[in-house]
Amino acid sequence: MAVNQIEKAIIEFDRALSSASDTNSQESLYARYFLATCYEKERKIDKALEQWEKIYQINHTFRDVPAKLAQYRDLHTNDNMKEYLTSNAEYFIEICKKIALTGYNLEPRSIKSKKFGCIFIATEHKAENWQNVRQQVSLMFFYRETELIPDSLLRQQLEEMKKQNYVKCIICTSSGFTRSSIEFAENRPFELVGKDKLEAILSKINL
Repeated sequence: MAVNQIEKAIIEFDRALSSASDTNSQESLYARYFLATCYEKERKIDKALEQWEKIYQINHTFRDVPAKLAQYRDLHTNDNMKEYLTSNAEYFIEICKKIALTGYNLEPRSIKSKKFGCIFIATEHKAENWQNVRQQVSLMFFYRETELIPDSLLRQQLEEMKKQNYVKCIICTSSGFTRSSIEFAENRPFELVGKDKLEAILSKINL
């Protein structure tokens, strides 16, 4: 798992659980936890949830399992959020394009696929007769990881925005933002789109 050989890691963790004499032991819980981590990395969230739920039945406070269950609880009731969290990289980018257009009337001019999601350099969506007009450029981040977005990301991007003359940075995440991020974004060209707001935009999109 540490060297990103996820498929092999899944086989080994599954084998460890199959051969465990005590499925409630700490060793078994850790094997199950790391198996869930591998499934999460592979975007197989349903399988990861199955492992986290089994851990939670045995130990309600094991590592960050309660947070993981809370993060992905909407998969059972929100099909759009499920698509956002579990789709492959190609389809995920298509979803993000729809979020940009529906939520902000923006369309990407450049797309970078990242481990955490993707990044757009985007401009306002306009009719063809506007193509020769100089357009303002915005930066868009799309995250689908459980960690809260730290203020260090915003500070770094603020410098990049100044260099590239970007007018705004929109950060969309299925989790949330640290308090310091929220405070830093105030009175600066950032729009922070947390889980609730992201769900609201997704509800307007036909996936």
